[in-house]
Amino acid sequence: MRIQIRQGVFETNSSSMHAICVCHNKNTMMDKLPKEVLFESKGVFDCDYEIYNTIEDKADYLYTLFFEEGFIDNEIKDFQERITEYLESVGVKAVFSKKKPNGYINHQSLSMDLINYVFQSKEHFLNYLFNDGTEIFTMMDCVPTDILKKENHEFTDTENYDIIDPSGMIFG
Repeated sequence: MRIQIRQGVFETNSSSMHAICVCHNKNTMMDKLPKEVLFESKGVFDCDYEIYNTIEDKADYLYTLFFEEGFIDNEIKDFQERITEYLESVGVKAVFSKKKPNGYINHQSLSMDLINYVFQSKEHFLNYLFNDGTEIFTMMDCVPTDILKKENHEFTDTENYDIIDPSGMIFG
């Protein structure tokens, strides 16, 4: 496979691209955490240009990855136990939907990288879910970088961000 870097954007022959920027700057952590977080696979994370940064969206994206990766029930249960443990440590209840997974992620080449990153430590998980600076970007891989610059999303601040790009590489 031919890989080319253009203006800091990873490209493949795929038409969609997802990138996750996990902020670990303590100044952007939420002041007040919710009482509970629902994990439900219901969202459609496609190739439209979107920025997902709510707790609900980030929980949905992560939970949908479990099903997209084809994890079996025991593996999902292990993740649920870790999520519950991490959230209980900060006084938040984890709620897992009993509904059949209905979510979809168009381009999940970075899915195991994100799962491994998020579950590397409680701090990583909490920053992914509760840091206001953490965002998931979905877009066509041909979106001009000036759109991101226009919206102040030029992530060169690796002191405060871990950036998981579509190549699966983690910068930071």
